[in-house]
Amino acid sequence: MGKKSRQIAVAVVAVGIVAGCSLASAQEAAQYQLIKVKYRLVDKNGDVLEKVNLGARLDLKSPRPPADRTLKVGDIEYSTDDPKFTYFSQQLSDSHGMVEVPIIVYDNRPDPIDYELGASYGTDKGNKVTERDQRQSFTSSDNGVTRTIRLDVVAERPALNYLIGLAAWVIATIMGALLFFRAIYQSLLSSGRPIDLSRALCWSGALLVSLTALGFVYYFLLPQVLNFYVFFGFLFVIWFLHLLFTVMPKRA
Repeated sequence: MGKKSRQIAVAVVAVGIVAGCSLASAQEAAQYQLIKVKYRLVDKNGDVLEKVNLGARLDLKSPRPPADRTLKVGDIEYSTDDPKFTYFSQQLSDSHGMVEVPIIVYDNRPDPIDYELGASYGTDKGNKVTERDQRQSFTSSDNGVTRTIRLDVVAERPALNYLIGLAAWVIATIMGALLFFRAIYQSLLSSGRPIDLSRALCWSGALLVSLTALGFVYYFLLPQVLNFYVFFGFLFVIWFLHLLFTVMPKRA
């Protein structure tokens, strides 16, 4: 056998060994381990969400399904045959919006396993996790990491917030009316302004104080169903229209 033939034979043997090792590795049974992933749950405005039950299931639409249809480690089990989200009693978010979810990943492979997350909020039992945060991949390196996911909801506020907000708005409105009609009104009359114009200016000022107070109550105490700047802009338009149609005509 010539030197060239021996080199070819060695190359063929080497390729065979590599192929054999690859085949053996591919045929090795997948092993799994359990990791814990921490999540911070926030609403569409970025406020933390308390007492939300976060669940998970294997991503049925994943282009890389796991090696086995059912993954089980201890008491935790996920299966592609079960389309329901798996919820656990300890998965209620705390006062900081934090919740810990058990996830099964490969123990002897670097490949990720794809999951889909689900959470309901209030009386609506539909999945409120935003679409971009629903599907996530995990490997063993994700054990103990913290991720933030957003829910397509607005955080509920306690009933006390509404009572405090109402009281604060009423008090601010009364104080604004007293300021303009008991102090500024006399000053306007003393400066020679007509009575009708003085009253219109005072009503406009009192309205401005009332609407401003309402805007701050909305920002600090009420659920922001509408964007704060949009809401505040709407209040400004109300005041401006009042100024335009009640004050400006009396200046003529």
